[in-house]
Amino acid sequence: MAFLTFLTLGKKAQASVEFLFLFVMMLMYVNTIVYPSMEDSQKYLEETYKLAVGRLAAKQIANAVSEVASSTGDSQQVFYIFLDDNISISCNSTGTYPTIEFQVVYNFSNVLEFPSDVTENGVVVAECPAADTCIGREIIYLPSGITLNCFAAEIDGSATKKAKIIITKLGGLVSVTWIGVT
Repeated sequence: MAFLTFLTLGKKAQASVEFLFLFVMMLMYVNTIVYPSMEDSQKYLEETYKLAVGRLAAKQIANAVSEVASSTGDSQQVFYIFLDDNISISCNSTGTYPTIEFQVVYNFSNVLEFPSDVTENGVVVAECPAADTCIGREIIYLPSGITLNCFAAEIDGSATKKAKIIITKLGGLVSVTWIGVT
């Protein structure tokens, strides 16, 4: 009878060892396959978020310029934007249509690979001057007829994380000023 009890305990121990083995194999799978994929996805989502925040800031500036320009009298809008290291926003008052340009510089060795230059309507919107670096841009055209004065050529996220944007209209002239805030 004691021998049968020993056999029963051995079968229970074998089941425990098999379960432990399967559990260790599952942990190894998660550690080698799932976790690295999650890290890559997290990096991609963080870069996408930073890009969206910068693009939203450029559109916010363009919308504010359009609103101030369309007002009947003198007016002003003041707001703050936040930029990441690889994002810059510039103002161009020359040409038929003044523009606000949003530009992002990516180091694709960490996130994705970008195959070649991309053009839209003859304008290069993405280019890769180096093997692991690409520059993407979006040009936001402002309505024609706006007399725009850009007091600062560019906001660079690597130098300024937070910027105070002041858009004023005095006597028909719309001025865009940005001041870096620390």
